[in-house]
Amino acid sequence: MDPVDSADRVEESITPSTILRHPDAPIGSRGVEREFLTFFEHSPDPMLGFDRAGRIRMINARAEELLGYRSFELLGESIDRLLPGLDLAQLEEQLTPASPTASWAGLRREQAARRADGTPLYVEMSVTPIPASSELLIAARIREVTERTREDGNTDLLERERAARTSLERINRIKDEFLITLSHELRTPLNSMLGWTQLLASGKLDEPTSARALGTIERNIRLQSQLIDDLLDMSRILSGKMRIEARPIAIGPIIDAALEIVSPAAENRGIRLRRQLDRESIEIFGDPARLQQVIWNLLSNAIKFTPGGGEVEVRVQRVDSWLQIVVRDTGQGIDPSFLPHVFDRFRQDDGSTTRSHGGMGLGLSLVRSLVEMHGGLVRAESDGLDRGSTFIVSLPLSGASAPVQSEELPRVGPGVAPFRTFAALGEQRLDGLRVLVVDDEHDAREYMRRLLEACGAEVVTAGSAPEALRAVTKVRPAVMVCDIGMPNEDGYDLIRKVRLLATEQGGLTPAAALTAYSREEDQRKSLELGYQFHLSKPVEPAHLISVVAELAKGRTQSGVL
Repeated sequence: MDPVDSADRVEESITPSTILRHPDAPIGSRGVEREFLTFFEHSPDPMLGFDRAGRIRMINARAEELLGYRSFELLGESIDRLLPGLDLAQLEEQLTPASPTASWAGLRREQAARRADGTPLYVEMSVTPIPASSELLIAARIREVTERTREDGNTDLLERERAARTSLERINRIKDEFLITLSHELRTPLNSMLGWTQLLASGKLDEPTSARALGTIERNIRLQSQLIDDLLDMSRILSGKMRIEARPIAIGPIIDAALEIVSPAAENRGIRLRRQLDRESIEIFGDPARLQQVIWNLLSNAIKFTPGGGEVEVRVQRVDSWLQIVVRDTGQGIDPSFLPHVFDRFRQDDGSTTRSHGGMGLGLSLVRSLVEMHGGLVRAESDGLDRGSTFIVSLPLSGASAPVQSEELPRVGPGVAPFRTFAALGEQRLDGLRVLVVDDEHDAREYMRRLLEACGAEVVTAGSAPEALRAVTKVRPAVMVCDIGMPNEDGYDLIRKVRLLATEQGGLTPAAALTAYSREEDQRKSLELGYQFHLSKPVEPAHLISVVAELAKGRTQSGVL
């Protein structure tokens, strides 16, 4: 199947300045494109743009005013949210034969609509194909005719309102199912962690069982951390703040790193993993961490839905000017009715309390968004239930001539690392190093003290910013590790005051922010104010110890871990 099939192309987060820059747009269409975008953005009439799948791709300021939404709330959402009951199949049938210069008058209708506050309105809608687009993109110019419709006594409005109410009820049902699922996915690992912790505290477990208990606690913590990361990633994508750090890379090591992460889970379930990669080195232009996240999510999804004794295969191949990554499994397959929604966020084929598999319904939505941010496409195929599934990622091959660097890739995903004791973590020594730990939570301070002392450090703790500032000037720590969220004065206030101190008072004390605030703007603010590192909670103990050692050596090049 052609990897650039427009029917499979779905935009999750898009702006008018990028909407028509499709790789197959006809040469010489840029002028038409620019003229149309200018008209769209500055039209005195409310205007919407959506694709053949019914996803909103564009919205101008007048439409925002009429409907009561902001553009970021609608881009990537279904047109059904605004125009319930719109017959997309009929639109496509009527518009496909039209020329790119079709007139607005070519297709006009009255249509029920709904504002953000839920109040209904009636609009007259004129539609036309968007010029210069290689796939069917539809522009709709809308004008409110609610009063006229009431005067005419158009009884069809009642039916439209009923359809809008049904659509709203469906959206609310999806939201409720998501909140129920979120509660389940948070509470289930908490139950295991609480139970095993109490059993450990009883002192009645033998050594092998204690080790298994600690491993279970760690694994569930990692799963919860990954759940939070997925939610934050989705928030970044919806707000347009997700960034891709692209460079020329080889795809082989990325595939291998993802396979290494999921292989223990596959082995535990008796699932065979197969890897097929073209012998020649395949290079693309992309973000290695985000692409590893894509592959890890696809592999994890395949393993989750494949029974013991099954098989999951990842295959990499060239198709013309595209790189294809194919993840195929012999699992339960996908119901044909759900296949068009498999990449929708917060949607699951089975959201009931009797479902066989956990998860938030975010992984595949993240896959689609990250792939499209790389200029690629992703699609799913399945012959039906119990016939397995195939997910195909198509990425443009790199045209860059810069050499590809070999590097160790970060591990993306919760992983299944075995439990590590303080003795094992003590391989990195901090003997005699004085470290100031600042956190308003007593448990957090005590944990940090025990961890760093296990590596030989001398630890001083502070529970507030003023107490920490006094400690900086009196005990002169070699390194400071500070929380950000604290009452009255936070970690930002503290580092500002520390950096105003004279050198002999500790003004140049190397510092790392250790915080649950992990947005890009939080990271950037920490580094701009004077922290050398920004560490997001929960942090791997070994990473934390490594950062403290790095700061102590005076190597304070800014970075984010």
